[in-house]
Amino acid sequence: MVVAQELDPEILVYQLPEFTLKNSIPINYSEFLTYNPVPIGAPFDDPQAINLARLSGRNRKLINLGNGFVLLQYFTGITESEFENRNSEENPYSAVQDASEQRILIFKDGKQLPVELPGIEGCWSLLSRRINC
Repeated sequence: MVVAQELDPEILVYQLPEFTLKNSIPINYSEFLTYNPVPIGAPFDDPQAINLARLSGRNRKLINLGNGFVLLQYFTGITESEFENRNSEENPYSAVQDASEQRILIFKDGKQLPVELPGIEGCWSLLSRRINC
């Protein structure tokens, strides 16, 4: 079983059924802008929590295609000024749904391949169900 947590820069590989950590695979991003974490219990309207939720880069989808292939779709993250500019043009703007801020990484047999693909508009909900886009 492979797992990618939202802000973790590695994929965790677990042995089943024992659920023991077998190894980890480092993720090399071309761009991954992160914001500082917020303390547990911080209110949802805290500006730092809002920025972390809507602007910070994160792993979005991890899809095991079989035969040793795994795809990772991630959100690159954007700055506050980029968000404000885009939100003024397209209100409301959702950065995490913007295909121009998505990237796709390919892994084969536990190693990242040296290619990064751009995001695909509207494709990820289909791909996560294994339907070809």
